[in-house]
Amino acid sequence: MADRMRANRNESINLTTGNVIAASTYLTMAPTAAAAQTNCTTVTGCSPAQMAQNDLFQWNAALTTALPGGAGTIAVATGVFTITINWDDNRDGVINAYDPNFTVSFQP
Repeated sequence: MADRMRANRNESINLTTGNVIAASTYLTMAPTAAAAQTNCTTVTGCSPAQMAQNDLFQWNAALTTALPGGAGTIAVATGVFTITINWDDNRDGVINAYDPNFTVSFQP
């Protein structure tokens, strides 16, 4: 996901100022709410926001397929993005402190 956000920088940061775009689709849309964007199979005909939604949709599909109860979130603080992935490793039906998670931070 970090690589997808770096590739779609127009939807992550303002290229002129270097500031994070607070209204970015990556930050405002839950991956579970994202829908496939058919125009995004190629670069042409797809806006940065549509590409971000497609990225979130594909990421969520991969997480839920590969991990039991897999879920991902994206947050930002002081210009640094943090991606967190949680899953129900012990398969007790809830994701809690007994389950592992993975977190990575990066700048686009």
